[in-house]
Amino acid sequence: LLDRVFSIREKYIDIISKRENFIDKFNDTNDKRITFMLYNDNTTGKNLFILANRNFDAPNSVKFDEIVNNTMDGNGKQAKFIYRSGVNSSFTGIISEQWILEPGEIVIGYIE
Repeated sequence: LLDRVFSIREKYIDIISKRENFIDKFNDTNDKRITFMLYNDNTTGKNLFILANRNFDAPNSVKFDEIVNNTMDGNGKQAKFIYRSGVNSSFTGIISEQWILEPGEIVIGYIE
């Protein structure tokens, strides 16, 4: 697990190490069962998000584009999951769709 997390950190260190790339507007989503963090580098267009279901007893649905709202243009964009449920992932989803997060699930990805 630590090897996987380290490889993600290493790949995205240029984004997550710059304080100005952290979009803190999302620290307080309306749904307290969801944690969402977004790093967005406007100069390169690269981004990284972390999405988690804080409820360990039940799945939770989330509509990603509602969380992102006007910070990023999400029309027709896709989210690529690089880490999901403790393993590397290659899932791709349209950000306007509703996703189900399993109890305690953590997702790391980026928006294309």
